[in-house]
Amino acid sequence: MKSISKIAALFLLLLSLVFISFSCNQKTPASATGNLLDQTGMDSTVRPEDDFFHYVNGGWIKHTEIPASESSWGAGAILYQNTQQNLRDLLDSCSKLNAAKGSNEQKVGDFYASAMDSASIEQKGSSPLQADMQRIAAIQSMKDVLNEVATEYNMGIATLFTFYANQDDKNSEQVVAHFDQGGLGLPNKDYYTQKDSATLKIRNAYMRYIAKIFTLAGDDSLNAQKEAASVMKIEYAMANASKRLVELRDPEANYHKMSVAELSTKSPNLGWTELLDSLGIKQDTVLVGQPAFYTVLSSMLKSVPVNDWKNYLRFHFIDNYAPYLSAAFVNANFEMNKLLSGQRELQPRWKRMTALTDAQLGDALGQLYVK
Repeated sequence: MKSISKIAALFLLLLSLVFISFSCNQKTPASATGNLLDQTGMDSTVRPEDDFFHYVNGGWIKHTEIPASESSWGAGAILYQNTQQNLRDLLDSCSKLNAAKGSNEQKVGDFYASAMDSASIEQKGSSPLQADMQRIAAIQSMKDVLNEVATEYNMGIATLFTFYANQDDKNSEQVVAHFDQGGLGLPNKDYYTQKDSATLKIRNAYMRYIAKIFTLAGDDSLNAQKEAASVMKIEYAMANASKRLVELRDPEANYHKMSVAELSTKSPNLGWTELLDSLGIKQDTVLVGQPAFYTVLSSMLKSVPVNDWKNYLRFHFIDNYAPYLSAAFVNANFEMNKLLSGQRELQPRWKRMTALTDAQLGDALGQLYVK
């Protein structure tokens, strides 16, 4: 559920300019037939005027199976897989160099070698997060809760709401702070509100996963279940205050330019002046996608006990790092994601750590890749 890597995104952009249809089972090169387009993935039994998508891609869809270690598959994924192999070779090489300190080779090489050291990672368990857990355990007030939220945002961990800086949707010459609904561990509101059997299965699995994370972090089973229930109660309230996906597609309904003073009046318990300062925002006007969400969130910050917020923050902090901790955390996280994505097998470690290195040191790795 992470964003695609910078290198992959570049290749996908180039691909979109030249690619119309693709088949991984191509038998005859398009150039050999005198045709500029690869037609091996098409389905000629479908009339294009009836269903153009399946006319173009139907053959490829019928004969292509999504690999067990992937949640989706297509031309971009195939291209990215080839790129990942090249990155692996580069990272393996860098990790064995005695590169100059501070060089790109040293940075990405040391990072990748550390990420691949599964024996050391296994031995440490959740201890790398100990200082962060102590900081969260020391929270005593709602002000402390908001300070922790800002601290985590500055670490790249999004909790409680969604914040980012981007162009003003109605004035591309201005970059402004955007605040949207967020704070959920499941993909969107429907996962908390729908009552069909498939959704209930996911929701129950998520509840067990939260408890599992607390157990792996050292809590006893009974307390872990109580803590998980408190996290779910918070997320249910957030979900109920959130808009559905179809409602988020209306740009006008999700555009509200508001002054900090107005925000402070409508959702006073978020301590906007201090919060914006902690996030490094020096503007007196911001964009808020869903003001009603922040009104409810403000009320929750007053009504929900501090200890419940500590459970919420602790779970989401550990969950963010679970894919990179010891095997017990990795497997628990994967089992939950498997239910959401359909991915049947965990990717080999080198693929996961190559992607992590690209995500964390993308500029340095990209320079070496181009070089």
